[in-house]
Amino acid sequence: MIYRTQKRSTQNLLIFSAVLCLCLEILLTGCSAVSTVSDRAAKMAESLPFTGGHLKKRVAVVPLGNRTFIREDIIRAVGRRFAEVLDEECDDIVLITPENPAYPAQLSEVPRNAAGAPDNLALANAGSDAGLNAVVTVTVTDTDADEKEKGILIFRDTHYFGTVRADVAVYDTGTGAKLLDESISRKKELDGAEYDAVKARNADGIYEMKDLLETIAEEGGEIVCKSIQKQPWQGYVSAAADGKILLSCGRETGMKVGDRFEVFDRGEVIRGRYGQQFYIPGSKTGEIIITSVLVGRAEGIPAEKAGAKAKPGFFVRLK
Repeated sequence: MIYRTQKRSTQNLLIFSAVLCLCLEILLTGCSAVSTVSDRAAKMAESLPFTGGHLKKRVAVVPLGNRTFIREDIIRAVGRRFAEVLDEECDDIVLITPENPAYPAQLSEVPRNAAGAPDNLALANAGSDAGLNAVVTVTVTDTDADEKEKGILIFRDTHYFGTVRADVAVYDTGTGAKLLDESISRKKELDGAEYDAVKARNADGIYEMKDLLETIAEEGGEIVCKSIQKQPWQGYVSAAADGKILLSCGRETGMKVGDRFEVFDRGEVIRGRYGQQFYIPGSKTGEIIITSVLVGRAEGIPAEKAGAKAKPGFFVRLK
């Protein structure tokens, strides 16, 4: 009992210290750099002293974005390959793709703010409502081709190259912070005909560029997996009434009757200088014990007579 009390006190101290450091940074800097606030929120999400134990994380991939001339059927195929690699690399997640009948409608496209940038808080809210740990976005942002002279004197020859770039991001649904924000660029030599096709924005004439896209999909899946593996597991309260608390995840995560969870307030929202918003995790409001588990939902009751304060959006961590 003494050990458990000491352990809990240490965990509470770590949470308090993390939140205090973030608040002090915001006060001192005036949120002068959104990336600084986002990075801090992401680090805090990773450092909270809770684990998921036997539980699997629920992760959704938003349909791939495309800002290029490449046909949508090719982009969809790349998206499927990305999901396959992510699913193969990460055996501790439950992956939800756009092809899944249970895919959240609110994630059918990336929500954006007035400036046109991804709305990270809207993504976090949509993800937590659906019982997700993380939301993944991938956007093919650019394709290009260039030529270079190689060789010496009369042996010089023209070589053609194609480049594809994609942005990959992972959003934590607890804080709205980016766990990953990376641009992947790959280049490959092309023949003259494909070089002309890329320059003319002719999607029917590309072949090697498709291989580049598949390479990016495979590398992106591996990178995203590593990022998600660092994230602690958490679930979300979907409803609370009459002494019962419903969670928006269940049997698919490995949750079972008798599991004990700590409940935490959703926390306050902080705003960056450029309009982005993030959640600061709140304080513990009680504990619950799971009494019923189904696919996509679970039901629990307060573990103590004092009850457990819970509202939709509050999150839970396995004790």
